[in-house]
Amino acid sequence: KSLTFARMSLIPSLGMPSNTTSSTVSGSSSDPASSSVFEFYASTMAEFTAQYIDALGYTGNLPITRKDWLDDEVNLAQSEWLEQEQKRQFGVWAGREEESAEDADTGPRKVDIMNRPDCLEDVFALVSSVCEVYPAGARSFWYVGEEPQQSALPSAGNATPVSPHATSSPSCVVLAPSRALQTLDLLQSDSESSLFVYLSFLASLALSDGPNNDRNINNGASMIHSYLSGQRTINHTDGRHMHFLWSTIIGSIRWYAENLSQDEEDLNSKKTSATSPADRIRHRSNSATDSGADTSTSYYYMASDSGASSGVGDASSSSKASDQDQPASNNSGNNDSKTKELDEMGRNTLMALLCLISNVASKCFVAREFILGIQLPATMEDGDGNANATTGYQDGSLEILFSLLTIPTLSPDIRGMGFSAIANLLHPNENESKEQGAATHSTASSAAPSFSAKNAALRTWELLELCQFVPIKLLSQYSFFAAGAGRAMPITRDQQPNNDILPSSTFPASTDYGMIYQFEHVESKAGYFPATEGFLYLLSTLVRVAGCPPSLGNQWRLRPGAGPYIEYVTDFVLPRATGMAKDVRTLEFRGLCDECRLVERALEVVEAVLVRYVVPPFSSKEKNVTLDEVKAQFKLNIELARTEMGLSSVLDIFCDVDSIDEEEVGSAIQDFSNMALPSQDLGPINPSTNQNQGMLEASFGNPVPLPKTPGFGILADILSSPSSSNNILQILWKILSQNGASKGIHTYAEKTYSKSLATSLYRETPPDLACAEEGTLCKVRKERNLVDERVYEESLSVLRQGMIPPVEPLLLLSCFERSGCPEYNYGSGCRAHLINGASLSDALHWRERSLLISLRILCAAAAREDMFMQSLKEALEALPSPLSVIPTLSFKGPIHGSFAHRFVNEEKVSVVRLSNLLLTQATSSGAVDRCSAGYRQEILPIITDYVGYGACSSMSNNDPQGISRSAFGIVSYLAHTIPQVECVHSLCGPEDMNGTRLANAFAKGLSLPCENIESGKTVDLRAAILDLILLNFNIDSAPSPNSSLNLSLIMLGLSGSSTHNCLDVIFDLVAESNDFVLDPMSSALATKCFEILFRVCQLGNTGANAKSNRRVAPNVLAQQRRWMDKLRHRNYWQMQIVRFLEMRGPSTPSIFQEVMNSFCYGHGSDLEISRRDNDVLHSFSWLLKGLALELSFLIGLHDNKSAGFGGGGIQSELASNHSQLQSIMHCLLSDPNVLLLRALVDMPLGQSSNGFIKERLHSIAAPSRDVLKASSKPMSGPVEICDGYEMIDVDRLLHLCHYAGTSPSSVSTSMENAKEWAVAWN
Repeated sequence: KSLTFARMSLIPSLGMPSNTTSSTVSGSSSDPASSSVFEFYASTMAEFTAQYIDALGYTGNLPITRKDWLDDEVNLAQSEWLEQEQKRQFGVWAGREEESAEDADTGPRKVDIMNRPDCLEDVFALVSSVCEVYPAGARSFWYVGEEPQQSALPSAGNATPVSPHATSSPSCVVLAPSRALQTLDLLQSDSESSLFVYLSFLASLALSDGPNNDRNINNGASMIHSYLSGQRTINHTDGRHMHFLWSTIIGSIRWYAENLSQDEEDLNSKKTSATSPADRIRHRSNSATDSGADTSTSYYYMASDSGASSGVGDASSSSKASDQDQPASNNSGNNDSKTKELDEMGRNTLMALLCLISNVASKCFVAREFILGIQLPATMEDGDGNANATTGYQDGSLEILFSLLTIPTLSPDIRGMGFSAIANLLHPNENESKEQGAATHSTASSAAPSFSAKNAALRTWELLELCQFVPIKLLSQYSFFAAGAGRAMPITRDQQPNNDILPSSTFPASTDYGMIYQFEHVESKAGYFPATEGFLYLLSTLVRVAGCPPSLGNQWRLRPGAGPYIEYVTDFVLPRATGMAKDVRTLEFRGLCDECRLVERALEVVEAVLVRYVVPPFSSKEKNVTLDEVKAQFKLNIELARTEMGLSSVLDIFCDVDSIDEEEVGSAIQDFSNMALPSQDLGPINPSTNQNQGMLEASFGNPVPLPKTPGFGILADILSSPSSSNNILQILWKILSQNGASKGIHTYAEKTYSKSLATSLYRETPPDLACAEEGTLCKVRKERNLVDERVYEESLSVLRQGMIPPVEPLLLLSCFERSGCPEYNYGSGCRAHLINGASLSDALHWRERSLLISLRILCAAAAREDMFMQSLKEALEALPSPLSVIPTLSFKGPIHGSFAHRFVNEEKVSVVRLSNLLLTQATSSGAVDRCSAGYRQEILPIITDYVGYGACSSMSNNDPQGISRSAFGIVSYLAHTIPQVECVHSLCGPEDMNGTRLANAFAKGLSLPCENIESGKTVDLRAAILDLILLNFNIDSAPSPNSSLNLSLIMLGLSGSSTHNCLDVIFDLVAESNDFVLDPMSSALATKCFEILFRVCQLGNTGANAKSNRRVAPNVLAQQRRWMDKLRHRNYWQMQIVRFLEMRGPSTPSIFQEVMNSFCYGHGSDLEISRRDNDVLHSFSWLLKGLALELSFLIGLHDNKSAGFGGGGIQSELASNHSQLQSIMHCLLSDPNVLLLRALVDMPLGQSSNGFIKERLHSIAAPSRDVLKASSKPMSGPVEICDGYEMIDVDRLLHLCHYAGTSPSSVSTSMENAKEWAVAWN
């Protein structure tokens, strides 16, 4: 079993890429050396495995499947037993004494699967294991070939096979099927038991990048889609095997859904009812739209007597599972009324089908469009019970997938895979929103509408509502259950509250409770929550793609909207997952990765809702707010967050302005009023609903209020005082501070790795607590002589065989990352893109994701608080009563004999600024004390520590600054909104008033590289930190002698006793090499570094040329003197002068001269180089200004008192630095190369010689004066340098020009000209 050993023992010893990092504690990014070692071992393992399975396929030595081996062993055991039985009968006939009953075999021996060799599943399970720990290794299992280049891939319904003999040019390099894939493709057509292996291998291959390491072009998922859509073939011997296509996969899933669904009690109803769960969804949807609202409302409130039906079926009809043709492996007859269950092969095949859809859809947009476009003829049963295709209905892919998920007995892992597959199918193409925006200017055509992810997501919202995964009808505060008119579910005795032992669940063990039942009674027993995680991922995807539809469920319930699904996350899952729920036992997780994964998925939903939430202006009868006004305020909100709130580093917390939905905005406007359901408007349209509403209002004594939007509820909850343990802010605090905060993140990787190493010692029988307990009981029975030796051995054998884990297909989970920088796109937020490859067992990745999202939620709330509080203030002035939030659902279990459910949970809206909450946080909840030891600690120093944390997990999207950038956003927000002294005290904390911890964190953050800066889509944390230092440098925090409490001085190490500070990092950056100064990606950072060094030299200078008379504390001046001495000791000034002005070779000009030539003769033609030239000029200017201060000090013009000297201090200092002065003067003025003179000669004084700018300004028509005036802004930079100059805000200019044109063509031309003119002006 060498392959099993490699899969179960060898690969776990390699760990995950994140486990190899050794510098997490210090906050730096992953260690390149350890990471390269892991990549070497993992890539070697991938190459070896690929060559091994290719050799097996080439030689035809692929092993048999497990099912075939088991069948052979069963037949062999039967033959052996028959042979022994014949011998025994011959012996009896010959007069031999017959064996006793105990010694005689009563039947064939049982097959011991512990003796099973490596089978076909084990071979390709090794492939899945390799790809799980090293997704890049999937590329090794492909060949590379060439084929004629296609202009575009066919869309859904237009697939055309690619001829392998086509010779059109040019050709392109593509992935090609390996020998192993070709062999397996032929094998699966002949062997049903190998289908699972084939599908799981395709799912693993889908993770591969393209031949040129392209992630989105010609990658593995695109090639798999081309095979399954019929565009390409794996083998050219088409006659030898069947084509396995997407339609086959969707049809197979429908077959599983039909045969796993429960039969109804009345078998005769099959003649008139639908035959599949998909048909139930069709029936329920049609009844909602065609049969009137009476059926809908009675279904929702369960007023009819058909409430015994589960949440899967329709309350008004009964359905029967399909009895269409089944494979021979299914032993369920047509008259079997019991629930059909999956055997091992069926379970594996179904999981592989869903996994294949999920993996391909997550990396290929064309595949998503194709799969969602599949329509299969619906099947109905005739009077004889035969399944026939009908033309009345068609089953879409979404309906079929949901029909599978509605089966109550479906295992959680399959259910979770189904939810994940649907979510990945809904992710839009990156350019879809742009294409839709462009389409609005063109006339509509008569062709069929193109694929829209938003439309598919809206349909998915409807299916979620139809399937009732969240039991809205049971938990709604305004339903017949709450009014006492419905039939409540029974509650068992073990769920009654107990003062000594808290219950493990809150709700009854009934499948009517949908995902709550799955969470509390199925998944919690195993300690991991795959179904809940998949459902949460689907919810976050729906919110990102289609928002929260306000009219969702308006045909079933009085209070429509997506609020119940968000409340399910915020009020049920998050409190239970974090241990903050009251009156219920804390969850026990199987491992750290399971806990972190569940928390991360729940936080994703909260973040998605908050990012998409747009705070509208207050609207009244006198002032109606339009959509354009909402968008204008939204853009103003972004601008305020960028300029005045210090959140420029995290502007991706805003959604794209083009995604703002008018219906959602209308509901958001209603949030700022206590509106009730207008019953008088419902009478003529829906008399039944009006009657139900009247009954509810009579029962509760007040009108039914309209629900608030989810964004309003979450934001109001975060900004309210934390009065309960379920408050979202309290949950975020616990997540950020638990397990040692930033210093304890590495323990997640270490514990996971240690556990995997220990488990790997047991190979294919990893230890299990339940099996260990059963083994102990078997041993006790044997010791007490309750069983004999034979029964004991058989029991242990069965126990050991049950410990063998099943082989599962590879499913790497997907995560969303925000991309795009609004700084270069006025008024727009950032789009989310999908990141693939997150392993289920990578605890470090999920912990880092939890921290990142928690910080982003805080940033999103901070960015919206001003607009939110302003609208609330106007609402309170106009309304007679304060605003209140009444949740749609109440997550409390039913209590018989109690009228507590008649009291509606209502929360008054009273908000304060997030800065006040962060400064005065309190944890008085008993649940916090019980579940979080050491939780009572200052949260702001913890957040400050995260500024210096570099992400280490393999799925950090090559962005080690992700967590630190979000944490810095909170710190910068506080620095911009509260007084300096209060800010410094809160960030340092009572235990570190010297600021050592703060300076160390910011120094680490300044050292973090920015991997994605070249794409222009990521804000560099280093630039944000340097900007914060410059902003606070000249702010007097308090009168002397407390002026050392300055944030910039602490960060630079000039105040306090830090040994590692930002000033040291800045010096290392500018002194290392020329690349940092000359690289266009970092030249702007170099300018800021040189300016900070000048400010430090200028600190305390109160001479004639001093900028201000700011008083500086003596300890700060002492630190500045030590720093200046350090610069002199290292010959900093001489080295920098030579670096900029000296020739770099006989024919190589100096840096300064090279930049000047580029500036004079090529300025403007290349924007990137032109910006670089400007940056280098500024860097050199700041260097010269600093050098002037240094010479002034050395010569003796510095003020004696400010320098801290007394009497003859100047003379002694001049004597000690006389050699330093001589060295600098010699460097500047000595022959034959007078560097100062060369600098004066090369200075670009005057107009550029090539006339590029002048030509553009005069040849291109300038925008109108009003537009230029509206888009002007002061030049950013130091006041003494940039004051009085105005720049053109290019993005603002383009935004104004966009609405100035009359046709798309004129708008495009006008915007291009305006952009070129503005760039030339700037």
